[in-house]
Amino acid sequence: MNRLILNFSIYIALNIFTGNSLFGQNDAKLSIFNYNTLIYNPAFAGSNYGPDVTGIYSTQWMGFEGAPETQFLSAHTMFNNKNVGIGLSFLNDKAGPIKQQNIEGNVSYFLEVNRKVTISVGIKAGIRNFNADLKNLVVLNPQEQAYNTGNIYDMSMILGIGTYIFTDNAFVGFSVPSIFKQKYYNDKFTAVVTSEKQYYYINGGYKIDINQDFIFTPAFITRLTAGAPISTLGSLNLKWREKVAGGLNFELNSSIGAYFAIEALENFKVGYSYDTSINNSIKYNSGNHAIFLKYSIINPDSGKKCSCNLL
Repeated sequence: MNRLILNFSIYIALNIFTGNSLFGQNDAKLSIFNYNTLIYNPAFAGSNYGPDVTGIYSTQWMGFEGAPETQFLSAHTMFNNKNVGIGLSFLNDKAGPIKQQNIEGNVSYFLEVNRKVTISVGIKAGIRNFNADLKNLVVLNPQEQAYNTGNIYDMSMILGIGTYIFTDNAFVGFSVPSIFKQKYYNDKFTAVVTSEKQYYYINGGYKIDINQDFIFTPAFITRLTAGAPISTLGSLNLKWREKVAGGLNFELNSSIGAYFAIEALENFKVGYSYDTSINNSIKYNSGNHAIFLKYSIINPDSGKKCSCNLL
């Protein structure tokens, strides 16, 4: 492993520990953020008013040894055709010496304010398993306690909240995926290596019916946390007859990419996305790749779904 890769591996580790990560490894940056919504907002559970299952496999910064890999799986539906949504989500995230697994349950409640406006509120609870094995890294300053722990481990509870306000054409959401501030200890639990900051999300979008076949939806998600710059991902999405979808994804001064999805079988869609850096890191990696699968059925009794569902 050359010096560049070593420094980059330590950079990943330090950013994750201090909470200054690139959109946070604990929340798994994915340019196709519209399709892993449940991981950051529990109010999304049941938003299709029918069963919805989504799986994503993502690799980032291809070309770097120890580059991040993420697997995400979610399933949710409206419970018993009522106003209560339920869902489960699983996350497996790996970046260099760091591994994390999340298992979360989500419950939401939908309230129709009037014929046009619906509000959903949700809560998530689960378990996070975090492990960082630093023994194989070449450390530049081994005398520093944070870099000399050998192993960092934590199993902790996740508790998050969120809300959505939506109509047939527009939506806006606010969420805090983890309201607890986690502390990470060294392998002997004698010192706190670092603590995890809280993340706040705002996301939204607006659907534009171009004609009876095409729907255009610009969307965004913004992450805010103390001591770090505001991070915003945007997307421009185009859908044709619920059969084909595609669009552009971008993060200002960071990355740009595109995705494409098609209905392979009835109610079953498969897609692929690629994005690349537009800053100096483009010299050292060959971009990010993601494959995603989605199975969803709109509840015929409801005849609707949240406009936040873009696929």
